[in-house]
Amino acid sequence: IEFVGFRKITCPHTPVILHSGDINDGTDYAGEFDAAACIHKPYEVTMLLSVLRTVTQPVSTEQAAVSLV
Repeated sequence: IEFVGFRKITCPHTPVILHSGDINDGTDYAGEFDAAACIHKPYEVTMLLSVLRTVTQPVSTEQAAVSLV
């Protein structure tokens, strides 16, 4: 958790994916640290890969312009 706080200061645009065995802790921390996703254990590898693909996709300039409106 300390690393996530440090990352927010030093690399604020780096997405964070939390994984937790406790559904409540993971959800609480996801909101607190602006996590891109929270995965609960146990999880399927294919689901993890899907989340990784989603959060690492570059945002197109069109999407960025729309999200600023």
